[in-house]
Order: sequence, then C-alpha cells, then structure tokens
Amino acid sequence: MTVDDFDHVFMDSQDILQSTRKLRPQRKTAGSRNPLKKLMRRVDLQTEYTEVRNDVAERELQRIKKEQITGSTVFAQEALAGLAAKVSFDKVKLNKTDSFKAATPGGEKLVPYQDLMLIQIKGRRHCQVRLVEPVASSLNGGDCFLLVTRAGAFVWCGEYCNVIEKAKASELAAHICQKRDLCCRGASEPVQVLESRQDGPNGKKFWAALGEVGPYADPGPSEEDQLYEMYMAETNMVYRLEHDCLVPVAEYWGSVLKHELLKTDQAFVFDFGSELYV
Repeated sequence: MTVDDFDHVFMDSQDILQSTRKLRPQRKTAGSRNPLKKLMRRVDLQTEYTEVRNDVAERELQRIKKEQITGSTVFAQEALAGLAAKVSFDKVKLNKTDSFKAATPGGEKLVPYQDLMLIQIKGRRHCQVRLVEPVASSLNGGDCFLLVTRAGAFVWCGEYCNVIEKAKASELAAHICQKRDLCCRGASEPVQVLESRQDGPNGKKFWAALGEVGPYADPGPSEEDQLYEMYMAETNMVYRLEHDCLVPVAEYWGSVLKHELLKTDQAFVFDFGSELYV
C-alpha cells in the first residue's frame, strides 16, 4: 500500500458525496395559513355559472298561448287558464250529499275531507303546515306529522324534530279534536307517538291507522327547516275577488299569512301549490 492509494480513496469519496448532494430534494417553504390566500391560489374553483335551459321552446309556446287567451281582458292569467282548461265529465259520477252538514258515523264522507289525512309540520320560526300523501314514505325523523282519521288524531314526532314543530303539532291536533274538525269525531284529545317509542301501544295504533308499516326517510341537515320555511312561504299566492276578478293581494303575496287578512265581507282564494282554498 502506498500514499497514492489514499489519494484514490479520497477522490472516490468526493464523487460519491457530490452525487449524493444532487439527489437531495430541495426544502419546501411552509405555505400560508391564511384560508383566503389558499382559495386565491386554487385553480379548480369556478367563478362563473352558465345556465343551460332545454325548455325554451315549450316556455315560448306557453307564453304565446297566454297572450292569445288574455287579449285585452282584465281577468288574472291563472283564472283564464282555469277557464280555458278542458275537462271531460263523461265518467264522473255525482253523489247526492250535503257537504256543509256534519257526517255521521257510517254516512257519506264529506268533501273535501278524506278518511285519512297526513299533515306535515316543518319549520324553524313560522312552521309550514302542508298535506302530504298518507303513506309511510312521507315520514322522516326530523319533522312532526299529524295523522287525522274519523276515529281520532295522532301526533308523530321525529327523533330530531325541534321544539317549535312539536308545539305547533300539539296545538293543531288539540284544536282538531276539540272542535271536531276535519271529520275527526272519535276522540277528545290526540295520541302522541314518539319515534324512539313507536314500538309501544300508541305506535301500533298509529301504524294501524296509517294502514302500512314501512321505511321512512332519515332527517335532513339542521338548516333544512329554515330553508324549507322560507321557500314554502314564497310560494303562497293570495287573491281577492273584486268585481268578478281575482286580484293578487300584494302585501301577503309570497310571505307568511296572518289572520288580519280575512274579512267577513270579502272573498279570497288561497293557492298553496298542493292545496287550494276559497
């Protein structure tokens, strides 16, 4: 072994160190913790929305038909559309009944009351009350429901319903039983059924009155009640009869209704989408 051998070892070690330095990754600087700056750096977020509508031709055809029907008349478009509708009454069988008299047990059913009605109570401040299809799939664990039959009334409370919905459902059910409204003449007070205890005797009576025991929907998010209340209130349409014309009531159109609206010397039409009242 000579001194030159150590020189070769030294040179080889230098080459290895240089190659090792080249393979070392560069250090990354820490990113900003500001969420606004992170959003500004993102390129996968869209800032514009382009609406694509496929029903332009149908809407234009409906508009032309409305203009042809309306003409120079002063009637509301909704009233004219109802007058222009063509309905065949050839297969309709009319029964002799007095819809303004109370129905006796075993007698003819009243119109528009049905033997089985399911009412949904949903909202955060001003609960909206709407008729829904009387089936198990209409229920959900986040709202209250009122089942009205001729034999009695049942209040079904979901596990995640709020206090306002419970109070409104109990108040409405008590009023129906005390006033014997909606053909409910078999009980003086409603039966309350909790979702967590629906396997008890009251729950069995409720499912027997509904006519089916089936799965129902899960509760929605917490903000669903407030959004539902707001959107359903916007669909409220109120008309007042003035000189054989239905005139929209602007102050209550698309808002929460109040009892002060009703007048004993006037006639109104309330359109709630799935329900129509005069």
